[in-house]
Amino acid sequence: LAFALAQHRAECEFRSGDLARAEARLAGLAGQAANLPELAAITQLQLELLLTDGRREEAVGVGLAYLDRAGISWSRQPSAADVACEWARMWRALADHPIERLRDQRPMTDPEVSATMRVLVELMQPAWYTDDNLRTMVVVRMVNLSLSHGNSDDSSMV
Repeated sequence: LAFALAQHRAECEFRSGDLARAEARLAGLAGQAANLPELAAITQLQLELLLTDGRREEAVGVGLAYLDRAGISWSRQPSAADVACEWARMWRALADHPIERLRDQRPMTDPEVSATMRVLVELMQPAWYTDDNLRTMVVVRMVNLSLSHGNSDDSSMV
């Protein structure tokens, strides 16, 4: 309960323009998150705050730190080979999914994967402006997560 209240307080601080206080509170909460969905909620707010403040490079760092905790280790500037691997994973998965089956894909139910999808949506904008390969990795990973775990509301972003 205390974590949720502090999260809401940080969001109120952010939305009311007290960015410094919100940023400090969110940084503390990120270290206290008990699981990936909690950390994802904090990370989403951190990304929003950093983007509001025009700090795209820092936003990328925060997003990548979350992804690292979620088991996805990416560079700030992925190589063309990294991108090719992500694309190859997608094409292998699509081989098992006829187009007709994609529209009837089951809903995404894993809370950790859903949380990661939400962070990837927030990471899309700073990635767009900082590195073409990173942007591609974000988008293709969202497709891959949707193919392997089902569709979520965030799947429609790609």
